Amino acid sequence: MAPSALQRRLGPPRLALWSCLAFLFAGGGVLTLLSVAGPASKRTQPAICSHRGVANERISSPEDVLSDVAWLRASGVTCFDLDVSESGGIPVLAHPSEISHTAHLVSLTAFLQSNLTGISLTLEPKGSLAQAEGVLSLASLLDSECKREKLLDLILSPAVLSALGSAALETAGVALPLRDRNGCDLSELDASGGVAALPATVRVLMPSVACLRRADVREAISTWRASRIAVSQNRPPWVHEVHAWLVDDCATLAEAASLGADKVISNYPIRLLRCI
Repeated sequence: MAPSALQRRLGPPRLALWSCLAFLFAGGGVLTLLSVAGPASKRTQPAICSHRGVANERISSPEDVLSDVAWLRASGVTCFDLDVSESGGIPVLAHPSEISHTAHLVSLTAFLQSNLTGISLTLEPKGSLAQAEGVLSLASLLDSECKREKLLDLILSPAVLSALGSAALETAGVALPLRDRNGCDLSELDASGGVAALPATVRVLMPSVACLRRADVREAISTWRASRIAVSQNRPPWVHEVHAWLVDDCATLAEAASLGADKVISNYPIRLLRCI
């Protein structure tokens, strides 16, 4: 085919350049959207929390929760889901099954008095501390030892929360798990008036990802978010959050984000940071 008058005037190099510029100009809106959507999608990713403070990706971990948390904090992880049990009458950061073979037990007091800053903690009482009386003693310890820059929530069952009463906890908020052996259970909540009737101290709901897939659970969570008026005299207004567990790969992280999770709890937080 004979070249057109425009092709003869511009020549091949300038014609190619002109064609590229025309393409970019025509697609400028798409390119702009992509450049804006990229950072925005990162901003909407759930925060990644370390499950039980265990640095699974750390080589030669000293079995010291304080050391592990410091290492993960330096790597970019800012929230931690930790077990707290009683050993010799002292609350320690360990699961009851780990106490006998953990070389470096860290007391909750030592952790709270450490110089770690810019982190949020979700503490799950275990054993005797998981009962109402144990939770009250733990709350009393938090009242005296808690540093304000460490945002604290206690994971309590609906039954323990009901036994304590709505005004029992001041220093810590309450994280409520929506879980059982099958992955999801709202029956206990439904019997007490549903999530909308939960005390204002409940600021975190903790469904599994499987639980969060259920439309009725997402609807209940939406109702709970809409009903909350968070007021506290001792700390800024609480932001009500959904923490999904356990999330250990990029695909599940993306799914949790699409289902509305604010944070995800992971055994491999460093691995997940690479997904963002």
